[in-house]
Amino acid sequence: MAIFGEMSGDPTADRILAALDEMDMPETDIYNLFGRHVPSNEIQRALNALQMAGKARRETMATGGRPKTIWCRCAKSEESAKR
Repeated sequence: MAIFGEMSGDPTADRILAALDEMDMPETDIYNLFGRHVPSNEIQRALNALQMAGKARRETMATGGRPKTIWCRCAKSEESAKR
C-alpha cells in the first residue's frame, strides 16, 4: 500500500507504482493490470511520469526474438538522486 507522501494524485501512475512495489513487471502485465481498459497512451504517459520522477525504471531484456520490457521500482536512493 502506498504511503500518502508517495502518491502522485494520478490514479494510473499510483496503481502502477503500487504493483511495482510488489514485484518487477513486464510491460504486458502492466496493461493487464488494468484489464486492458485503459488506453495505451495513458499507461505510457503514467510510466514516463514515474520514470521522470525517478520512481520506476525501464529495463530491456534480450530474448530469442523481440526484446522484453520490464518495469522496476527504483530504490529510494535512486529516487533521491533524481531530485
